[in-house]
Amino acid sequence: MPDIEPTGDRWSKRTANCAKTSNAILQALLILKAQVRQKDMAGDDLKLQVETYRRKLIQLYPPSVSLKVLERWPDDSDYWPTWHELRIKLDEELAHQKLMATPRLEAPKAPEPEPDRRTPQQKLAAHDATMAELRAKPAFNETLRRHLLRMGEGIRNEILQEIETQCRA
Repeated sequence: MPDIEPTGDRWSKRTANCAKTSNAILQALLILKAQVRQKDMAGDDLKLQVETYRRKLIQLYPPSVSLKVLERWPDDSDYWPTWHELRIKLDEELAHQKLMATPRLEAPKAPEPEPDRRTPQQKLAAHDATMAELRAKPAFNETLRRHLLRMGEGIRNEILQEIETQCRA
């Protein structure tokens, strides 16, 4: 069976993006290598590890996660990371980016209060009953009780004005 090679503009753009990603991750690894101390490793071993990390990062994580973790590594450690240490940070950043990408639910809006359909006379009767009840109860806080009674008087005056306006009409 002959090998089928992908062709076309879309494939070349994808290949170019992969190359850019690979180069960006390699560059970030080399910058990290220059910023931190390497554990006792021969030069060839470190080159092999950089290449291995680059391949794993490209395969397992989005570039935004890999680049952010590699950029921040020197802030957390003075030493070259083991894959285990690096993977912990990568998984944390991936979880954070997924959380930030999740659409936020808006809090439900409180329903509009229903209009008071009582007549002004019914409002006054209900208000007077509530105020009488407040006056009759022993106060747990006398200052608060007096304040409520003063507010009640203001509300009563508003209701009386409403009745007066209704009578004139």
